[in-house]
Amino acid sequence: MSEHLRNSPQRRTRRLPHVPLAPQLTEQGDHTAHSTTLATIYTILTSHQLNRHHSYILAAT
Repeated sequence: MSEHLRNSPQRRTRRLPHVPLAPQLTEQGDHTAHSTTLATIYTILTSHQLNRHHSYILAAT
């Protein structure tokens, strides 16, 4: 599951601060940062009601 989540939304999130910091974090820390980013993306998508983008992510997973 985590593999396809990395492949689709992360393309749009490479500019976020957690990406360059990721190598400095432990695996657990990296996973936490990644999960937080996914939660943020989901919140943004739902708050803006971008149903097309949301459906695209669901289809990609």
